[in-house]
Amino acid sequence: MQIINVSKRRRCAFQEIPVLSPHEFSTLMLIKNATSQSDFDQADLLALADREFITIDLPEASVTPRLTDRGHALLARLGGAPL
Repeated sequence: MQIINVSKRRRCAFQEIPVLSPHEFSTLMLIKNATSQSDFDQADLLALADREFITIDLPEASVTPRLTDRGHALLARLGGAPL
């Protein structure tokens, strides 16, 4: 049996891309198309913000998520939004 030292393996480009759950991806699309404050799942918002696809503005009592350039680029690559 051969033991592979993971720390010495090369990383492929696919390992650098964060994987979104279907629910996170749909939340990203809903944020892009939101015309008013919507009730988004906090866990999805935090995951998207952690991956830098959105920013979260916290004015007074409401949460206003906005797409970052990275979020717009992801949706454009996947056919969800024009650049």
